[in-house]
Amino acid sequence: MKNWTFALLLGLSFLTTLPASASGELPEPETDVDAEFRAYCDRTLRVLERARRDASLASQNGDPRAAVNFLIGGLRPYVGQRYGEVNPVVLRLIGHAHDLGTVLNQQVGRDVKGLKATAIALESFYDLIFASAERIDYRYYRCQSRRSGCRYSRTLEFERNILEMVGDMLVLANSSLVIRRGGQLFPLGPSSAYLTAAEVIASASYTELSELVYGSAYACEILELKDIWQDLMAFNQAGMSESAKRQKLYEVYGSFDEVSYRIEGGISCR
Repeated sequence: MKNWTFALLLGLSFLTTLPASASGELPEPETDVDAEFRAYCDRTLRVLERARRDASLASQNGDPRAAVNFLIGGLRPYVGQRYGEVNPVVLRLIGHAHDLGTVLNQQVGRDVKGLKATAIALESFYDLIFASAERIDYRYYRCQSRRSGCRYSRTLEFERNILEMVGDMLVLANSSLVIRRGGQLFPLGPSSAYLTAAEVIASASYTELSELVYGSAYACEILELKDIWQDLMAFNQAGMSESAKRQKLYEVYGSFDEVSYRIEGGISCR
């Protein structure tokens, strides 16, 4: 790990511990969301909760196709939406989840294992949406609506939560669509489904990190995710053999595991 990167991260961590009076900044409330925005998010999450319940019942009744359709259907009305001048995390994650569900649905076809894995992946994404609304949107509205109105240390807190969210997305792809058994990796469904999903996740993760104000501390990870995304895009379009796909699965799984470990651990590339 580069010394300058480590020093920068330590410095940013130290700055966030300073009281507002030490830097001459006025204190901000721990939760700064406005009432209208919170009501909008609450309504959105209620729609997702209904879709999640319907999908759970479909899964219990042995109909994974219906479960997937419910989960994708719950996301669809909000794809491409914004809230005024704000592009909140909830809406961004909904877009990423919808992209993931759509490509997985196309890849797995009638494969029952693939449909079940798709439902699991989407349910995990729903969990991430719910958690991120509480952890980010409801607590850091001012940092999203106008960065100039959010003090420096609070912006760092906001962006650390975005980093954690990105790490969770990378973990989600590996934990929902692949199982490890006896030192080997087995996709839950076609190998192509995992690789296509990984392309979506890599693209979404790259986009989220590249928009951070202080993302230069993670420039290495941003470039690595961009490389993974573009490599997967070319690979998935090339019509490779099943053995090549299995080999690529191991490669991408390891890359996601390593990048998520570094991001969530506050460690940049060596």
